[in-house]
Amino acid sequence: MVLGAVMPTSISTNFLRVPALLITVFGVIGALYFGKELLLPLALASLLSFLLTPLVKYLDRLGIPRVMGVVLVVVAVFTGLGGLGWVVTGQLINLSDNLPQYRGNLIEKARALHHVAGDRLTKATETLDDIREELAKEGDEETADAASAEEQLKPTSKGLWERLTETVGSDTVGLSDSNERAVEVRVVELPPSPLAQIEDWLGPLVAPLSTAGVVIVLVIFMLIGREDLRDRILLLVGRRHLQATTEALDDATTRLSKYLRMQLLINASYGGLVALGLYVIGLPNALLWGVLATMLRFLPYLGPWLAAIMPIALSLAVFDSWTFPVMTMGLFVVLELIVNNVFEPYLYGSSIGVSSLGIIVAAIFWTWLWGPVGLVLAMPLTVCMVVMGNYMPSLRFLSILMSDKTQLGADIRHYQRVLAMDGDEADEIADAFTREYTFGETYDQILIPSLSMLGADLQSGQLRDEQEEFGLGLLKEYAAEDERDIRRAREKDTLVLESRPAHHDSIVCFPANDEIDQRAGELLRNLLLERGLEMTVASTERLASERIDDVKRHETRVVVISAMQASSSRHARYLVKRLRAACPDITIIVGLWGQGAGGERTRERALSSGATDVAFELATAVSQVECRLRLTSGPTARSTADATPAVA
Repeated sequence: MVLGAVMPTSISTNFLRVPALLITVFGVIGALYFGKELLLPLALASLLSFLLTPLVKYLDRLGIPRVMGVVLVVVAVFTGLGGLGWVVTGQLINLSDNLPQYRGNLIEKARALHHVAGDRLTKATETLDDIREELAKEGDEETADAASAEEQLKPTSKGLWERLTETVGSDTVGLSDSNERAVEVRVVELPPSPLAQIEDWLGPLVAPLSTAGVVIVLVIFMLIGREDLRDRILLLVGRRHLQATTEALDDATTRLSKYLRMQLLINASYGGLVALGLYVIGLPNALLWGVLATMLRFLPYLGPWLAAIMPIALSLAVFDSWTFPVMTMGLFVVLELIVNNVFEPYLYGSSIGVSSLGIIVAAIFWTWLWGPVGLVLAMPLTVCMVVMGNYMPSLRFLSILMSDKTQLGADIRHYQRVLAMDGDEADEIADAFTREYTFGETYDQILIPSLSMLGADLQSGQLRDEQEEFGLGLLKEYAAEDERDIRRAREKDTLVLESRPAHHDSIVCFPANDEIDQRAGELLRNLLLERGLEMTVASTERLASERIDDVKRHETRVVVISAMQASSSRHARYLVKRLRAACPDITIIVGLWGQGAGGERTRERALSSGATDVAFELATAVSQVECRLRLTSGPTARSTADATPAVA
């Protein structure tokens, strides 16, 4: 009770959730493991129903009754699979009969390899023999030392043995006599009964055949009543979660159906090309290897290697020269390159939503859980798990761990690298964004949010002094480098401005409170410079009265007040009131950077204090400055934004 009273409610709730989550996870894994015999046919049937549903829908559109259409599709598919299995079995029998003929070629190739690498193998063998002899000599020396030590102790041990013999001498003689009269016993096994022989023959076939029968029956009923199954799932989750469940079902159905159809098409094409290529090369049983390549390619990562090993090994045994084995290897390498880089990106289109690491982890997990069949089901089951994580908050961790989408935004990743004081990776994140977007988009979507998080952590006192110094210094360095790049690009521009940029003192930026606001103002200065306008950013060390005197002295036309945090808004309103009282005709733009979400009330307060405009983004502030300059002094210098590309 005392602990519950002292511990905060949120922390205690989190502590209670962890054991419950662990119990749930291990309970689900245990149910999957021990319920394998029931769940495995169900998973296979669901997978096949996803694959066959488009054919059933096509027959429905032709007016064929549902039951008849399902029976036709299932019979046609499984009859084709059975016929293909019969042909493959025949080729396997033929291959087993011909294997003894290829023994001579294998021996010749082994001799050739030995001849090529004979000297190296001989040297390696001699080295191993020398090491073995040295170890044997050391062992003999240790044995001799032990024997000499035993000789020294021999009189003492002999006396002890004589005393023991005198004590139990009669018993020893009895044991010796009993050993001489021992009778040898032999265990003879009876031959198995006919019923036992039948069980031994049919046992390995009963389990797969029974599983196949259950899968066929489940597929038929799933295809017939697919709408009924969908309605039952919706009824099970309830009306409150109807929208999320509907989207999850549609998403999973779309992803799985597309993935399975495309994978079947790609793997069948791959197997056909393998069979055709091996037939042209002259490898026996080319159809067998094509079918095996099609089937094994359903195994992620491991399947293509297994499909290539067996034909390559057979080519070494069949052909006398090395030309055809090399051609066989080249066939698989070329096909893999074409399929992975041409067919799969074109046919798959967008990703199915699972990361590469997630696929590997899922393959290991489902293989451990359900064996080889689990490896085949790993990808579809992982897709279902990712979809569930997208739409169910309690399972969101599945989507975070396995989805191919980066859960952290670029702004959070950038700020995390700032906290880690890793300037190189932070630069890479910002540069990668700049290569695809403009300076304004990079500033508003990466650097301004990073500045905002830095300011929030500074206010809460969570940062160390070195982290604060590094973060502010890095943002200042960004602004300085971008300014140099923009000026360098403008100097190289062949399109000369019709008039010079505005004077430095025509546009001034006042930080509302601290150095965070000053860094945001420096970013705004670069965007204005890119548009052909110069702006001066005042220092935070100058007092408000000194800033107002500078505005009066230089006849400044536009003042931008930079405010990053909500706490800086109060300082911004104070400056607005002072400026409006001293300079009634001046244009005052308040930049509430990154405060757009829920910042409408702050905007109204700034406008009521005397601000001319309010901007939540740097790009918006640039447009407002240009507009106010045109209104106050007519057409300004022609912008070079179109002529000057964004500098990466």
